[in-house]
Amino acid sequence: MVSAQSPLESLIRQARDSLFEEELFHELIREAQSLLSYGVKVVGHTIHVPLMPRNASSALAIHKQADRLAIDLIPLDDDNTAVRTENQDSFNIAESVALAFRILLTNVYRRKFRMRSQPPPPISEEKPLHPIQNILRPIMNHFQHNYSMSHVQSFMGKLSHALDSAQLTSNFTTTRTSTYIHAQFHHSISTKHTRMETLVSTLSEPVTTSSLLVLPSTSVITVHTTTCLSAPTYGTLFRLTTSYSIPSLQPLHPVSTNFSNTKDLFDYIEYILRQDIASWITCLPLGWVMEANGLDVRKRWPNEKKVKRLSVLVQRGGLRLLSGCPGEQLTQLGSWHGSSEGDQRSLRSLVEEASQMP
Repeated sequence: MVSAQSPLESLIRQARDSLFEEELFHELIREAQSLLSYGVKVVGHTIHVPLMPRNASSALAIHKQADRLAIDLIPLDDDNTAVRTENQDSFNIAESVALAFRILLTNVYRRKFRMRSQPPPPISEEKPLHPIQNILRPIMNHFQHNYSMSHVQSFMGKLSHALDSAQLTSNFTTTRTSTYIHAQFHHSISTKHTRMETLVSTLSEPVTTSSLLVLPSTSVITVHTTTCLSAPTYGTLFRLTTSYSIPSLQPLHPVSTNFSNTKDLFDYIEYILRQDIASWITCLPLGWVMEANGLDVRKRWPNEKKVKRLSVLVQRGGLRLLSGCPGEQLTQLGSWHGSSEGDQRSLRSLVEEASQMP
């Protein structure tokens, strides 16, 4: 009888694991060839997987995320101690990704085993299909979602800090709306799903994160970031919903708007914030009214025949308050960037100062 620690059993286990890793790499190669449109490349015996959207290369330094994942099949006797010591964080990520790959392939085995336990299909001349398994796609899905989510959070967080610096009402929160794995585990106890099925389902489902920003007028904008590298989005979709507290703004915007890139999304958020601050100023008892463009405000002194205009500019996480008379170049009254470099006075105090007769 062979003992648990015998060399023979160790060799058998090593051979079994090697066969598993070889089949895993084979399935990854097959799937990689179907993901060329997402930037996946197979160079020699190495699979190169992008971990961020293809149009995000210019922002790598901002989010400090690795730009790609290299997958190769190496002999067991190769020493990776140097790699582990050189960059422990990257090594840990690679180990986690490899574990996720193995879990997803194990689930493929489980499905095949269940199919074999069912009555076989009728005999046919058609060859049985060998579909491409989704192993790479879920991992790419999570990495690309994390990038898109962090991009949105960074932008909206800067806006919130700038509003706080200007002493305007603001609140920023983020919620991961896809179910967490540990919560799924507790739920799986009372259902027919095993923990393995629950884990695989969590890895494979589209990921959604909601970011909520309360504006000065107490209106609320929410960005739902959803990533799914298959139908129907084939990437990341940003859905912006608005809940207005000022009735006059409600007809001007749809309740929900979809965006496929962050540039258009951020431009639209800045536009909404500009209009919201302008509406907030008109609600102050200072005599300001909205301009025709819906973005600026003006005040008229009938006796003096004087007119002054205020404009709030929102540019990538910062606020600027400008003032001037129609037909003249506007001058800056204050700016806020969420840091000590901005103005210490509130935006309201500057508006009240600008409300004085020129």
